[in-house]
Amino acid sequence: MAEFGWAYIECSGSGGGGNASAQGPTGSLQFHTGSQGISGSASLIYLTASNTLNLTGTLNVSGTINAN
Repeated sequence: MAEFGWAYIECSGSGGGGNASAQGPTGSLQFHTGSQGISGSASLIYLTASNTLNLTGTLNVSGTINAN
């Protein structure tokens, strides 16, 4: 069975299935914490109103970054 390092979370539904409860500030990148836990960090937040991704801290990149 394939494993994925990402997840799409639909927040408008009524829920059901699973015990995971997402934590963290609105717009934060969500990550798996173990034991069905999902959390977020104020250090990496996507602001939909301004179409901006904010990162606080260090960004380490191995490879190419293309920007237009």
